[in-house]
Amino acid sequence: MIAKVEKMIEQCEEQTEKIPSDGSVRQMYLDIAERIIRKAVKWINSRGQTIDPVTRKQFTHADSRFPVSAAQLIRQGRCADLLDVTIRSLDYVIKEFPSCNPNKAYFYARDIALAFMCIKKFLSKSQIAEWKNVLSQYNAKALYDFDGLTGRWCNVAIYGAVGEYMLIKCGLHSCDNMDFVEGVLKSQLSAFTPLGMYRDPNCPMTYDLAVRQNLVLLLNAGYDGKYESQLREMLRKGTLTQLFYQSVSGEMPFGGRSNQFHHTEAMFCCACEYEANRYYKQGSFRLAGIIKRAARRAVESTLRWQLKGRTYRHIKNMFPLKTMHGCDAYGGVSVYSLLAANLFALAAELCNDKIAECRCPSETGGYFMEILKDFHKIFAGTENISVEIDTDGQEGFDPTGLARIHVKGYPTEMILSNGIVAEPKYIVSSRASRENFAIGPVDIAKNSKWSLADEHKAKIRVSRKTVNFDNVVFEVFYSGDRNVRQRYEIFNDSIVVTNYFKANQPAITFPIIATDGLAHSKISICERECRISYRNKKFTIVFDKGSKLKLSKSALPNRNGLYHILLAKNNDASSKKFTCRFDIAK
Repeated sequence: MIAKVEKMIEQCEEQTEKIPSDGSVRQMYLDIAERIIRKAVKWINSRGQTIDPVTRKQFTHADSRFPVSAAQLIRQGRCADLLDVTIRSLDYVIKEFPSCNPNKAYFYARDIALAFMCIKKFLSKSQIAEWKNVLSQYNAKALYDFDGLTGRWCNVAIYGAVGEYMLIKCGLHSCDNMDFVEGVLKSQLSAFTPLGMYRDPNCPMTYDLAVRQNLVLLLNAGYDGKYESQLREMLRKGTLTQLFYQSVSGEMPFGGRSNQFHHTEAMFCCACEYEANRYYKQGSFRLAGIIKRAARRAVESTLRWQLKGRTYRHIKNMFPLKTMHGCDAYGGVSVYSLLAANLFALAAELCNDKIAECRCPSETGGYFMEILKDFHKIFAGTENISVEIDTDGQEGFDPTGLARIHVKGYPTEMILSNGIVAEPKYIVSSRASRENFAIGPVDIAKNSKWSLADEHKAKIRVSRKTVNFDNVVFEVFYSGDRNVRQRYEIFNDSIVVTNYFKANQPAITFPIIATDGLAHSKISICERECRISYRNKKFTIVFDKGSKLKLSKSALPNRNGLYHILLAKNNDASSKKFTCRFDIAK
């Protein structure tokens, strides 16, 4: 499979031109991080603890994220006036670390080490000696729950091993814990797929990215142990793979928990900057430029929420922060905005402005990638439109089927960025849905009600037809409660989805944006067409002749907003074919 990814990269290299670097990417990274830190300094109390501005409580592993973010900014010439509060906050974390529970220890260690390395030159000898003394008082295997780490695949194992190695490397303690580090790393090697993706439980897309940015920290800190070559190869493969799951808008995929937060793009950028620099040093300038360009597109995709708005948002919606709409219960403003600051500051440190950018796959289009095993995803796109399909949605997080259509230049929530699920396992600000909804076929007959969005563990077969820069055609076959064949035809200005399925009352559902918490849509229905206007953009959905359309009065939540459900009924119940066409307004 990785050979196919490498072949797609070669095709991208053949038709992309170099774009001189202007140094603006580094500035974007630093500007985002500084905006967050300037706001977050108000959350630090006299003891150095981070108090969340919404919940007024401490999140489990938020405390270390302020000092590591601020320290990186200080090292890069920003926020010098925040040195004292940074030291106070770091002092609190270091003194809590030896006796904290594993849920904190996994995350604290790397942040402590990186923050210390960034501001060491500003510290007194007595301060350093005090911290070294504190950090000589713990047993790594006991603190990190070693047996628990090596007995399962879980991203926190990587966090723990990377953090402990960095503490050793920076000289903050005198313990020789390399056997612990190597033991954990060895236990996690089998969690990587042939594409270099990491299989956290239930394979959430965010934690594939999370592990990759940890490998960047580990290798950048100088790790040259027993598993260096294997981990470097996983980072290489995973970074190439992630280029093809970046959407045409520059965003990271939906899928599982901890999704739709901006730190996912920051994780992507860290891996891209590290690998772009590595390829540049090898003389692979065009590939370095492609990866570098992908990083730019990722950080740019977050700007309307992170820099350009009057208020900062740590998640991709505009609901009041106090609602925590779209957030996992642990995904508070402090914990995940500071993680974004931490990682964008790291990306700035890794950034090489000498690399000339080259157009990346999310710009050139003409790709189709299926990751059916473990992650059950299909990604495809032209240079203007991309889609993401989940072939086995996870309960409470994602429906099965087409749940993302992104168009270049369009707000990503406008069409759909992730689906609607029954009883979401994240916080919503309105009544939750009782059903799963994606863009796809349903049978609405009372005695045989069925929806593709509810399908689980169906047998999947994919047929790839055409893959060009301006036209991608493929088919997906589901063999489950109902046999369904879907034909996708993606062009630069439209998508045609033809559904072949047997139903007593065939229909198609299509979630339609109502609001992202701030802006509201205008929706009009005329016979078999539905026209949507939102944030100065328009699109139209057209169904088969004779179809009857009905729009739900209530709007249901996903992570990005509230959506009405458009139901298109096929009056010909005997027909096994039902088509919908999505068109960008000219």
